[in-house]
Parts: sequence; C-alpha cells; structure tokens
Amino acid sequence: MKAFKRAAVATLAGLFAVTAVAADDNEKKFYVDLLGSFADFDSERSVKDGFAGGSLRFGTVLNDRWNFEISGTALNADGTEGFMNRGSDLDYFSLGANALAVFDRGSRIQPFLLGGLGMSEAEYKNTGPMGMPSFNAGLNDTSPFVQGGVGVFVPFFNNAVRIRAEGVYRYTDDDFNSDELLFNVGVSIPFGKEKAAPVAAVAAAAVVVVDTDGDGVPDAADQCPNTPAGATVDARGCELDSDGDGIVDRLDECPNTPAGTKVDGKGCAIITIINLEGVNFQTNSAALIGGADDLLNEQAATLKENPNITIEVAGHTDSSGDAGYNMDLSQKRAETVRDYLISRGVDADRITARGYGETQPIADNTSRTGMAANRRVELRIKNK
Repeated sequence: MKAFKRAAVATLAGLFAVTAVAADDNEKKFYVDLLGSFADFDSERSVKDGFAGGSLRFGTVLNDRWNFEISGTALNADGTEGFMNRGSDLDYFSLGANALAVFDRGSRIQPFLLGGLGMSEAEYKNTGPMGMPSFNAGLNDTSPFVQGGVGVFVPFFNNAVRIRAEGVYRYTDDDFNSDELLFNVGVSIPFGKEKAAPVAAVAAAAVVVVDTDGDGVPDAADQCPNTPAGATVDARGCELDSDGDGIVDRLDECPNTPAGTKVDGKGCAIITIINLEGVNFQTNSAALIGGADDLLNEQAATLKENPNITIEVAGHTDSSGDAGYNMDLSQKRAETVRDYLISRGVDADRITARGYGETQPIADNTSRTGMAANRRVELRIKNK
C-alpha cells in the first residue's frame, strides 16, 4: 500500500510540474480540479455508503471537443455492523486517466461525457464482533478498473473558476467484481496564459481612385461627370465659367460679359428676345402645326433686311415629364424653327439653335397657364 501511495504522489507531482511549465507557452489549456466524493460502494465490500473522501485531477484541453486528465482518488469508509457480519474499514486509493468529450464549450453550462481506466488499491482493516476477524479483514487488493460517466462544468468570473459535478460508474476487476457509483462535485481552476483577443488582420489594400472622365477629380467628388477631355475644371470637377454668364469658358465666344447680361449659347449678349407665341408644335413632337408659317415668314423677312444681326433660336419646355427628354425635345424644336428660317432665305451662319428644356421657366409650372407660357420658342437677337 505504501508503495502504491508513493507512486501515485510521484506521478501526480510530476504531471503538475510538466503542466505548470507547459502553461507558460499555452493559453489556459490546463486545469486542476479538487472534488469531494459521495460513494455508493458495492455491497460485497461490506462498507457504508456516504461522503468518503475526494479526488485530485490534472488535465489539459486538447481541442474544442476533447480533454485529457490524470486523476488520483482517496476514499475511506467504515465497515458495516451487524451480528457476525461486520465488515472491515476500507482505505481506497486509485490512479487513472480520463478522456472527456466536452460540449458547448464557452457557454454558461458545458456538459461532458467521461471515460477512463486505471489501477486501484483497497486495504481492509479492523476485526469483527467478539474479537473475531471480519471476513475481509487484512485484505489488500490491487486491481484495474474502467469507468464512464456524465458531468457538467459551470464557469464563473470569466472562467477564472468552474464548478464541476459528475456521476461516474466504476467497475473494478477485484475479488468482488465491484460495481460502484461515485458522485463527485468541486471546483475546477484553469491556468496558463490568457487567450489573446483576436486581432483583425487589416490588409493594406491599394486605394483605387476612379476618375471616369479623366479631369483630375475623382468620381466620388466630381459634381460634373463626363467633362469633355482636355477641359479645365475647378475642384468640383466642373468646367470654368470665368465671367459667370452660364457658358463655360471652352464654349464662350464672348468672354468677360458684364454680370447680369443675358447671353446666348455662345456666351454673347442678347440685345432682344422675341417670344414666338404663335409658333406651336404637335404634342411630344418637333413638327410645326398650322398658324406658325405667317409669323416665321415675317421674322425671316426682318432678318434678311438686317444682315448685321445674328440670332439664336432657343427652345423651352415646361417641367412635366423627364428632364432629359424635355431637353432633347426643346433642341429638336429649336432646330425645326432654324431650318424653316434658312429655307426662307436667311443665311445659315447667322442662326444657331439651342434647346434649354425646362431650365429657364418664365412662369410658374404648377398651373396650366404657367406651363403653357413655359412651352415656347424664342429668337434671341444680338449684334453680328
């Protein structure tokens, strides 16, 4: 018995030393458990059931599912009493190894299954009634055992300590072929380095700047996309309009126009604006309808009599419908009027046509009257 105890103590001490050193290089992958035991002994041992001692465990976490541990157990039980049927007191020691399958690791309650094997030594002492020896007195039995059970870990204080409870069935291949139940409960203390919080790897991705129109201003900040190639732009990506007349410098044939001056599509000052109120078109079309000829003939005659002026035919719409469609329609209507005047003898180089869509209303677009006023064609007259 003494040799068995010395071997058990030496084995556990050695395991503790190994795991303590290993803990320096691991992240709380080791633990030590101290458990008290309630034993339901095999009846043939003739000892009393009850709280009989406890066990010391040293274990390691192999992976997310499995633990491995070494267990040392020490129990003491009194013999049963009765006439001619007194058992001897029992001193019981065991040393074994267990494998644990742990489920829901990291949760508040972590159940596990346990399986193990080892060696046990049972020593029976005392004598029976009237000084007669008990039937098992002086018996020393060293035997192998196997065991299996279920249990649970319940962590507290951020896993600084855990409650461990388990029920274990143990079969010992001794003189009694003992079948026994052990109910163990106690504390489990993890040790080792704290697991470092994962650090998200930040890839140094190359910053890709998209500048679709190539004006030097990224698309994300470009307020005037699709600028023509080679155009000079400001920080917003918009072409420069130095005199603020609404015509960008690239197209402005009359730079430095005084502020507030009305200009045509080339940025040149307009002397007179003639609203061609009698010139109308078919719905959603650039085709003229009756009544336009007389007014346009008069304008053509006037232009031929005054060769020193040039004009811009400006088309406008109301705000109903799609803005892009309105812009296109106003351009086509302005070109229809320009073509008509050319057909009546006005030099083509004296007339330009431009559609303004719904961008230059002269009345409120919320009423029918206002919308009708905004649907117009103008002649913008200027010096040649």
